[in-house]
Amino acid sequence: MVPRQSVRIPVFKCRLVPLGIESLKGCLPISIQASFENPQGNQQPVGQSGGRHISRFRELGDKHRNLLKEVKIIEFVLANLLNAMVFSSILFSLATGFSLILGLMGILNLAHGAIFMIGGYLGYTVAAEYGLNFGLAIVVAAIGAGLVGLVLQQGFLRYLHKQINEQILVTAGFIFILTNVAQWIFGPVPRLPYTPSFLDWNLNIADITYPIFRIAIIFVGAALYVVFWWLEDHTRIGAIIRAGMDDKEMAEGLGVNLRVVTALVFFFGTAITGIAGVLGMMIMGVDLQLPMTILKFAVVVVVVGGVGSVHGALLGSLIIGLVDTFGKALFPSLAMFTIFLALIIILLLRPAGLLGRKGIWG
Repeated sequence: MVPRQSVRIPVFKCRLVPLGIESLKGCLPISIQASFENPQGNQQPVGQSGGRHISRFRELGDKHRNLLKEVKIIEFVLANLLNAMVFSSILFSLATGFSLILGLMGILNLAHGAIFMIGGYLGYTVAAEYGLNFGLAIVVAAIGAGLVGLVLQQGFLRYLHKQINEQILVTAGFIFILTNVAQWIFGPVPRLPYTPSFLDWNLNIADITYPIFRIAIIFVGAALYVVFWWLEDHTRIGAIIRAGMDDKEMAEGLGVNLRVVTALVFFFGTAITGIAGVLGMMIMGVDLQLPMTILKFAVVVVVVGGVGSVHGALLGSLIIGLVDTFGKALFPSLAMFTIFLALIIILLLRPAGLLGRKGIWG
């Protein structure tokens, strides 16, 4: 009997890449490599030890490919989840004012997207073109958008309570008016996304390099939600706004001056929309087509979350942000329809929205 020889398996310094077992040919011993170069047996066949090596490397290659697939899936989900949170923060800032105005005043302000555009242009002009402080750009955008909204409300919309057809005509007309005013002042050239210098760096999150300014947008959205929640649920002005939504006549009978309250809410809601325009400008720039593009998202978020609720605006923003982001990543050809599919499903289940205050509009 021939004594059994011990086989020493060499260690090879090569990296397994997800290209199949063929990519390992340069790392294998000559005897094993012959099995690749001569699969039909034209040369001397390799022994049993070579076959075991091939099986072992094939198994390692399969495990490596599976591991890489898992890592790529995790990175894909994490990156799109972060993008969805960023987009949801912008949508929340946009939709909160729209929801409060619709809930308290019964005003369907289709010019909300145009006010978003005005805020973006003002923020870009102050920060990027004049090189001033980015915080000042946010303040200017908020005040400018708030004043535009206040003029619109005091000059026109306060006379159109519960007149839906007239509201649509007036606010749709202001979309074109504000767009033309923006073109006259800022010009027709689109503005590219702008990132302030103090936020122009990246953060590594689980092997993903992610811009820090996007993380900042998420924190701004969270801070705005906390402020809105505190104002709505824990302050006197919040109680007055809720009373005006639920029963205007009773609130006025108790001495509440709803004319002043509605003006302040309109100014505050459109000012927050101006801030949302600055946040949106950092992601997608600003151009003259923005009013109609962003308006559909505001309407869908408010309808999904429910009219007149800060919590509903947050929930609607999260749902639409997730659906839109993952829909574009997974089903690019259906990206235009994913948010409307979510809208239809939620309306079938909850006609008043997920957290809407029933009967406050109409």
